[in-house]
Amino acid sequence: MENNITKDRNYYQSSMGDFGFRRIGPGETTPGGETYRVIVCVQEANINAESMVGDSLTGQVLPTGMQVFGKFTEVSCYQGVVLAYLG
Repeated sequence: MENNITKDRNYYQSSMGDFGFRRIGPGETTPGGETYRVIVCVQEANINAESMVGDSLTGQVLPTGMQVFGKFTEVSCYQGVVLAYLG
């Protein structure tokens, strides 16, 4: 599911969870065909995040509470728990 975000209000809707989220725990990866706008770390995590624009993250350790904004096509979690908000 990919949402075409062309207005500021649509971006804010997606970043606030109006399109839902995926909970990703240890050893899990997001399903294909979706994009994500915000990754929120619920429990200190080690992740990979494939970005459509800009740099991707590989082996990135996120502290609890950290938020990463972008346009991601895949998020993998090796330890900890993150929420990837659809958008």
